Amino acid sequence: MKVRRLIIIILVAIVALFVVFNCFSSVGTTERGILVTFGRAGEEVLEPGLHFTIPFAQTIRKYSLAPVNYEIDFSIGSDGAVTSDMQTIGLTADVFWIYDESRLYDAATKYTESSLRSAIEKTMLASVKESVGRYTIYQIVEQQEKISGEISESLKNKMRDYPIVITQIAISNWDWSPAFDEQIAETMKTTQQVKIAEQELQITQQEAQKQIKEAQAEQEAIVIRANAEKEKAMIEAETALEVAQLQAEAKKVEADALAYYNEKVAENLEVELELKKLEVEKARVEKWNGQYVSTYQYGPIPVTQGSLLGTSTVGE
Repeated sequence: MKVRRLIIIILVAIVALFVVFNCFSSVGTTERGILVTFGRAGEEVLEPGLHFTIPFAQTIRKYSLAPVNYEIDFSIGSDGAVTSDMQTIGLTADVFWIYDESRLYDAATKYTESSLRSAIEKTMLASVKESVGRYTIYQIVEQQEKISGEISESLKNKMRDYPIVITQIAISNWDWSPAFDEQIAETMKTTQQVKIAEQELQITQQEAQKQIKEAQAEQEAIVIRANAEKEKAMIEAETALEVAQLQAEAKKVEADALAYYNEKVAENLEVELELKKLEVEKARVEKWNGQYVSTYQYGPIPVTQGSLLGTSTVGE
């Protein structure tokens, strides 16, 4: 009896522990949750953490917010896209998407992950065919990055009605028939040759332009040097003329000064001559003895005595 009661107590404890543990459920840091009660989803989005649930009546449906990678492969056959020049193109793409946190209620009530994948694949095919159909196969070969961007934008726009967000599309492989591979290789070779010829022509034109510019620069330098020499010659001529004029003026001033000097010397000479005459006359007067002898041929003039102004004569 005691053993039976002990067994019942243990069973009840186990059930109680099971119920307690099932009353709580956790949502991870990169997850969001929707509380489902008897199969009906609630509108509230549960944040990361521990949440209470009613055992056997409620569960938490969890949605990861980490990017999900979905690889899509379109073969060259019926799934392939047709170019504007009627060539079939295949490709392999990686589509990365995440759940839209603000629309998790729609994800819980209207879609499953498999239905979302199916929608992505169908929409991706439509976007690929739409974008590829605008180009020839040669343009696709040359503009793969541009076309990949158009496909990405088209898919994002078409998936706006779904509770997910397309974050990235990476087209890793474009595919076409082997025969066209050879044709593309030949075309690319010819295109490369044309580009090389265009580059060589451009280099030649640039070199010609360079030579023209150098010739123009040399011509301008010659003109500048000639103008500089001309200006220098004019300055030198003007300077020489000014120097000559100054020298002429200086010589004129020197000549005038010399003439003035000579004139003054002449004047001084005349004065000196006059002074000499006066000195001679003075000396003669000082030496005169009062007698005057005429040298005229008519005979001697009587010599007066006393003053020259006197009236008495010798022998009177």
